[in-house]
Amino acid sequence: MGVDSIIIVCILQLIRKRSAAIEKVKRYLAVTIKEHEETFDPDNVRDFIDLYIKASRDKTDPEIYTG
Repeated sequence: MGVDSIIIVCILQLIRKRSAAIEKVKRYLAVTIKEHEETFDPDNVRDFIDLYIKASRDKTDPEIYTG
């Protein structure tokens, strides 16, 4: 196995680890956002996730949540 092959294997392993970490964060955020949606009160914004939900429901300025 040459140096090029070793480098490619290392890069692929790093990509797999990063992809797995990103998926874990996505799952966590999905669960957290769902929990917040279930208890959402537009008159009592508790944190950034509530602010995101409020902005996403406010159709007057779609750029605020679509970036």
